Amino acid sequence: KHLVKLDLSGNHIWKISDGLGGLTKLEVLDLGYNRLRTFPPSIFKLTNLVELDVSNGQNYVDNEVRITGLPDAIGKLTKLTKLSYNFNLLEQGFPASLFSLKHLVELDLFQCALPAEIPAALAKLPKLKILDVRYSSWWERRKELKKLLPKVDFLERD
Repeated sequence: KHLVKLDLSGNHIWKISDGLGGLTKLEVLDLGYNRLRTFPPSIFKLTNLVELDVSNGQNYVDNEVRITGLPDAIGKLTKLTKLSYNFNLLEQGFPASLFSLKHLVELDLFQCALPAEIPAALAKLPKLKILDVRYSSWWERRKELKKLLPKVDFLERD
């Protein structure tokens, strides 16, 4: 009940227990590099989260184990400053509630399948400083992104 950081990354996890939602003091949750196909609903009870990683890894992408979209409930995580969503799918677009995350500083979309249209609502994220779109469909559109988000840094390819 008093846990503030939980790292379950790289454990081949397919499903997250509903009991996770009882860790209400949790501020950092790393579920990266597992085998999640859906966004665990219990996460949205963790309203003190400041960092959330639900990234997948290349080895899982090859096997089509990916999360397919951010749920609208992401807006319940109002303290979120960093969201890592690497190697997942967002082709259907972003939920409107994402743009209400006023404390979001870093959005990591490394090698994500992104929607064709860049949402103008990204500019509604007042504290956004880092947007990682390396190896995504938006990589070649950095000039367009920079015009929309002049204060944001874009990570360069290695």
